[in-house]
Amino acid sequence: MTTPSTATSPDVAATEVLRQWHPIAVVATRLVFLAVATCVAFWNSFDQYAHLVAGDPLSSYLPLIPVAALACAYGTTIRKPKELPINDRQIDAIVGGVLIVGAFLVKAILVGRFEDVYYLTSPSAPAVWLFAIAGSVLMFGLRPTARYRWMWLLVLLMLPLPHRIVLIALGGSALAAGVITSIYAGYAIGVGAARTRRDGLVYGVVIAAAGVVLAVCMWAAGVSDGRALTLAPGIIAGTAVGCWILWRRRGLSAREYRDHGFDDPVVRGPRKAAAFVAVMAVVTAFVGIANPPTLPAAHVPGLATGESLRVPAGWRQVGATHRYGWVSALFGSGSVMQRQRILADVPNISWDDKNRRRSVMIDTVTTDYLLPLDIYPVTSLYDLNKARFSDPQSADLGHGVDAQIRSVVDEAKFLTFTIMTWRWRSGDRWQEIRLLSVDNHEPDAPFPVPTLSIGRNLALLVNALVRGNSVTADRRPLFKDRDMLVDVGHDIVDAQIQAGGSQ
Repeated sequence: MTTPSTATSPDVAATEVLRQWHPIAVVATRLVFLAVATCVAFWNSFDQYAHLVAGDPLSSYLPLIPVAALACAYGTTIRKPKELPINDRQIDAIVGGVLIVGAFLVKAILVGRFEDVYYLTSPSAPAVWLFAIAGSVLMFGLRPTARYRWMWLLVLLMLPLPHRIVLIALGGSALAAGVITSIYAGYAIGVGAARTRRDGLVYGVVIAAAGVVLAVCMWAAGVSDGRALTLAPGIIAGTAVGCWILWRRRGLSAREYRDHGFDDPVVRGPRKAAAFVAVMAVVTAFVGIANPPTLPAAHVPGLATGESLRVPAGWRQVGATHRYGWVSALFGSGSVMQRQRILADVPNISWDDKNRRRSVMIDTVTTDYLLPLDIYPVTSLYDLNKARFSDPQSADLGHGVDAQIRSVVDEAKFLTFTIMTWRWRSGDRWQEIRLLSVDNHEPDAPFPVPTLSIGRNLALLVNALVRGNSVTADRRPLFKDRDMLVDVGHDIVDAQIQAGGSQ
């Protein structure tokens, strides 16, 4: 005679499997919904990030952000929560609503204030971060979201602006990028694999140290590819140690989740919250973002792309050429900037009413990468954090070379500079040339001095954040030296073309 327990044992087993996997399926469904909503809301921002990853080797770490977040989330999930099982949906609605509206306002209002430094600051990235946190609060609750604070902190640290600040502080090289990525990997695996704080610290230090050693070995072996040095050390060290930890614990299982507190979400059936998130995602998706200003680069066959330019007829160089190697921290390994000061051979009454000979400064940046020239604008090379910039005007220099001219009012020195910029390439190297003039026509007139001024210009970004573009914009510019710079630019372009043809 068959006992009832034996007859129903398959049903009991199926129920147990369903009981184990049901919370995982619920959480996974909500996470997929949040991911889709975030991608819809910030589709145009992610398109810009893809362009950034494709064009800047040192930004190739960006796709690792969701991977690192998942690693942190895994470790937080399987650890037993210590908070009380209290959930107040009114508080969830208030906090989540405020954060998601804040994300919308950041994208709608603040992003446009950083148009000139969009790639450098990536102002929409904090909005993506806020939107994800807000969606988590609305779909899972405030307390469960706060449990993952170490994950949210890691994502914040990996956003482009804080990452670039640290990168430049470490020298800006691909080796420095590999060191930073290794630290990210140590952080993520340390949080993800830790059962205790001591375990997390040990795992994190081991992974970071292994990644740093690997990065140094690759650099010493002559690996010069920026993407390889940025990605390989952290990925290899993190994957190796992570797999070893999983092998010790015999992999992942639903029972491990159940044993460590992975229960049904405290928020049951958040249909209204999901509808609100979906509506806000669609509304946010219709908000445009800043179009980062780009300067077209002319392809000039046979162009002489030496690190310094040939001085055109009618002008002579004054003093030695100054070389600034630190620009490799901004524009990539092997990049260099040369500064030349040229003086007109004869006065021109149309350039100076006292018939004085005018001086022009030439700054030439030579690099293997084009996009970093857009990432770091003129404010990143000079100490102009108290200056106002006009909108650019275009100028045709011939031979397919188009230039942009800006007027810069330096309120600290009571001077007005005119800056004309153009780009060109021949072969695989790019050059950006800047001609600078100053309205003080004396021989000892001060010109903006190249300096690594990213830190000081953070104050400018804060002012723009609080006061808007009015703090940095010159609405009534006077292009005092436009004609002179266009004439000089024509002569310089012709001189380089002739030099290339004679080689």
